[in-house]
Amino acid sequence: MNEGVLANLLDGLCNNKALKKFIGAVNKLNNQHMECIGHSIQNDTALKELDLNQCDIDDEEAAHLTKCFSGSRLENLCLSLNSIGDHDCGSLLSFIPPTLKKLAITGNQITESSLQTILTSNRTLKIFWMNVNPVFGEDY
Repeated sequence: MNEGVLANLLDGLCNNKALKKFIGAVNKLNNQHMECIGHSIQNDTALKELDLNQCDIDDEEAAHLTKCFSGSRLENLCLSLNSIGDHDCGSLLSFIPPTLKKLAITGNQITESSLQTILTSNRTLKIFWMNVNPVFGEDY
C-alpha cells in the first residue's frame, strides 16, 4: 500500500468512532502511523480488535502504540510477525488494558524473561499465542 493510501486509511481510522475491528496487517508502519493508531485506540471505545500482523513494527514503534492503551477497550490484539523484543514487551505488558482477552505475539523476539512476566502479571488474558519466539530455543 502506498504512503498516500495508508495515510488516508489511518486518517479514516482516527475519525471513525463506530469501527469495531481494524486489520492493518502486512503494511510497513512507522512511528507516525503507530501514533495515529494509538490515538485511535485511546479515543475510540468501540474498537475491540486490532490486527497489526507483519507490519515491520520494532520496539520503538510498538512503544508509540502501547502508551495509548490506557483507557482503551481492546479485547483482541495481534502483533505477530514483527520485531518486538523483550524491551518493548515489558512496556506492552505494563499498559495492557484489563479488557484484553486475546494477545498474539507469535514470531517476534520474545525471550524467557518476558514470557515469565506475561504469565505472572496478566490475569485477564484468556488466549495467548507466542510460538516462534527465541524463548523456545535456537530451533524455534
